[in-house]
Amino acid sequence: MLVIRGPAQARARPPRSDLEEIRSGLAYVWSRRAIRLTLLMLGLVSACGVQFMVLLPIFAEDILASGSVGMGLLMGAAGAGATAGALLLAARPVAAGLDRLVTRTMIGSGACLAAFAFSRSLWLSCAILVFVGMAMMVQLSGINARLQDLAEDAYRGRVMGYY
Repeated sequence: MLVIRGPAQARARPPRSDLEEIRSGLAYVWSRRAIRLTLLMLGLVSACGVQFMVLLPIFAEDILASGSVGMGLLMGAAGAGATAGALLLAARPVAAGLDRLVTRTMIGSGACLAAFAFSRSLWLSCAILVFVGMAMMVQLSGINARLQDLAEDAYRGRVMGYY
């Protein structure tokens, strides 16, 4: 490992203040429509979708009357779906079409969360949460990958800071 040499790196530019770097990153994000819309999608997913996890104990105890065992099953179902979603995304050969996949999984997870809200069966709820977990993983990882693909090298760290 010590003898491996990578490509020559360009000289670093003179240091700027943190506030200037934040402004620069925000200006870059704002000037790139695709990045701006992808971050907006992330905000929507974070505000409306991922928050279902906070309500799972209430569903397990009060709605499904399944207690801690039901809570474990619900969390496990969402985790199994997330694992499947990660494997599905890892199997994709290229990032092309990732924006459409993320959009579809946003719609699908919204529909599944609505179905989960009306479910009164533990097993049906677990089955639904498998799909929700898968969709959430594809969304969040897909948005991450898309942002990194869209951002120029010089701004990638700042763009991911907004992620």
